[in-house]
Amino acid sequence: MNILNWHEILEALSHPFPKDDILWRPGRRSNDGKRAQALPYAEPRVYEDRLNEVCPGDWSVVFKPWGESRIICELTIYGVT
Repeated sequence: MNILNWHEILEALSHPFPKDDILWRPGRRSNDGKRAQALPYAEPRVYEDRLNEVCPGDWSVVFKPWGESRIICELTIYGVT
């Protein structure tokens, strides 16, 4: 029987992504419009590749509406959401 080691799974998922995979976009801007908060993000493929590496074939996502203009992404890994 194969017992999952959630500590190892979570540790592998939490490793920092390479700098080349991180993109930046402006967030909240100052009142004068001269400054903005820098928000890091990665393309969805980067996250998918990490999940495929750590738990191949045993993950899925479901997007659900949340309010008028937001969505929630439910990630399920090895049957745990």
